[in-house]
Amino acid sequence: MNYDDTAAAIAADAIFWSMAFDDADYPVDQLGRLALETGNKFRALGIFGLLATADKSHLFDNLRQSASLRIRYLEKVCDENKQDDHHYVLGRLEPIFDLLASKDFSSLAKLQQLSPADFSHKREYLDDYCYGKILMTLGLNKEMNLGINKESDAISDDLFNTLDDLEDSLTEDLFSRAAMCRALLENNAIDFNEAFHQFIDQRAFAIDEAKDTDFETPTLIAERFISVEGLALLAVAQLQGFNVRQNFQLCPLIAQ
Repeated sequence: MNYDDTAAAIAADAIFWSMAFDDADYPVDQLGRLALETGNKFRALGIFGLLATADKSHLFDNLRQSASLRIRYLEKVCDENKQDDHHYVLGRLEPIFDLLASKDFSSLAKLQQLSPADFSHKREYLDDYCYGKILMTLGLNKEMNLGINKESDAISDDLFNTLDDLEDSLTEDLFSRAAMCRALLENNAIDFNEAFHQFIDQRAFAIDEAKDTDFETPTLIAERFISVEGLALLAVAQLQGFNVRQNFQLCPLIAQ
């Protein structure tokens, strides 16, 4: 595969579909899925840009662009009172990962404000809802686990309850997510480091397994090199004061 040609094709496709978000007549019930699909293209474009230049600004700019489509969709849902749309949920995780990994906390706050607070059992998975809620809240409340005031204690209590639901709903191959969340909530850097390495090992194994199939897309190829979810987790860990500045497989220092 020629990565320059692939990146150029992805960019053209992503820019074309992004124009739908400027069309006032574009149906809301099509924008939710389009935001996620086009977001995947911007995410892949950012990864290819990082790999080509070793400049993380290419990655961060495209991650923010990816998440901005989700935000614009949510804005339109709210403006048109279409909260019954299938994609109007909190548990669409990729935009949350994008904003945490790119450290765009103002946009993350906007995403949280626009997203529904409650779980929708018909439109999202419980583990996605719980995981997204925990990471987004930690990203916006970095000192909440220190017990500095009653409000932070209330948020912490709510997140521990959410963590219980997450642990009950995850399959074994994804349980490292719950272990990392518990370590973050308990401010335990050692446990986080252990769980994060397990997460990376599981992702690397899944990538190797996928290589044996004939199904390849630019997005899947890009994810062989960089885990945006992993970068998001490291960003939250850094906010907690954990010393995680090191080269990891799928999360190299040039991407952090």
